[in-house]
Amino acid sequence: MGFLVIIPGNIEDTVKMCEFTDELGQHNCFSPLRSGDLDLENPLTPFCSPVKSFPMAQNNWIHDESPGPFSPKTTLDHKRNITKDQIGTRQGRKKIISLNIRGVGVGKDCKLGWIKSLCRMEKPNFLALQETKISSVDLNWICNLWGNNNCNFIQKENIGKFGGQLLIWDSSCFDVTNSFVSDFCVGIRGKWKSSGAEFNIVNVYGPHDDANKQKMWDFLYNIISNNDSHAWVICGDFNEVRSKDERLNSLYLEYRAKKFNELIEKSNLFDVPLGGRIFTRISDDGLKFSKLDRFLVNDAFQSLWCCIAAVALERKQSDHCPIILKDDEKNFGPKPIKVFDDWLEIDGIDQIIKDVWVDDGGGGSRKDCCLRNKLKKTKLEIKAKSLVKFGNLEGEIEMYKSIANSLEHKAELGQIDENERKQWLEARIEWF
Repeated sequence: MGFLVIIPGNIEDTVKMCEFTDELGQHNCFSPLRSGDLDLENPLTPFCSPVKSFPMAQNNWIHDESPGPFSPKTTLDHKRNITKDQIGTRQGRKKIISLNIRGVGVGKDCKLGWIKSLCRMEKPNFLALQETKISSVDLNWICNLWGNNNCNFIQKENIGKFGGQLLIWDSSCFDVTNSFVSDFCVGIRGKWKSSGAEFNIVNVYGPHDDANKQKMWDFLYNIISNNDSHAWVICGDFNEVRSKDERLNSLYLEYRAKKFNELIEKSNLFDVPLGGRIFTRISDDGLKFSKLDRFLVNDAFQSLWCCIAAVALERKQSDHCPIILKDDEKNFGPKPIKVFDDWLEIDGIDQIIKDVWVDDGGGGSRKDCCLRNKLKKTKLEIKAKSLVKFGNLEGEIEMYKSIANSLEHKAELGQIDENERKQWLEARIEWF
């Protein structure tokens, strides 16, 4: 077995191959390698798919003159000024989102808006995407998806119309020191800037056939067991369940679940209980349910993130739910205002906003109260005009959303008939 190791430095030193042998301790998966360490004439083994070097590795690594073999940092040529408050929105929380997006899509089927809204609302520190079905992307594309350019990424490109993985992280919070790409995983090691704590995060997209499943289990066990003192979180779509009750109207093979459980047990991993949903994947026809997505962590990681909780979020434009792992007890309530694109079609919308904002807001000397009152008044004025032009659009969206989510929960419990199943699928279409 083997995998690609991404090493900051000269372009010709970017992509290396590390072979797993009987002497795993000599060159484990995170060993810093240089061009003299390995024969680069034919670096790929059957275990590794050809993967291009990443734009970030070519263009966005800079050198530090401090002692040591290398000291990587990430940067951008045109970096926006980010305030301490903006950085704090992600640094103050610890969140990882994982999602099998089932292809980012194009045109009206494009799912980038959904991913952007997840990043905007949840402000994750890490975003792990599986089954992207896209070839190489550049850092500008990633920054647009992430919402600012305090980010970096590694990618496994798709093979034909299948696969593809992205792992994006907030570079204002996390310093990456090493990264790798294998057939089934992409992973990074780095340090949390605020505490200096080091941990590894791996994004998994599991294969379907038995032979490759076993390769993935062996690969994960090898990298964890040879770095078992490190903190680990393994997330993604494992394409496998652990028990019969994690499938409904879907084929359960006990021998496959046994092998998955053996990996978890011998690697000393903990399967973080998932709230919000029973299953994470639902077939397009609404008949088959499976729990394929999860977070696995070890004791060292739990000591770093003390109050971890995993939740399945609303499923939208994929057959999988996004899942989120977080260590954050803060809850500041709902945002004061949200904007619908259709509002921009309202006649005189710009004047409505101007009239509200020239008012003092009625907060006296309290600037924060003035801002709150202006936002509230803006929302009320626009909603009144929106009702005249569009009717209760927001109410209709919430109605279809409520119907879809209610029937989906009922379907997970196996308590849905054929008419309700059709109503559920129709409500999802109207919701989107």
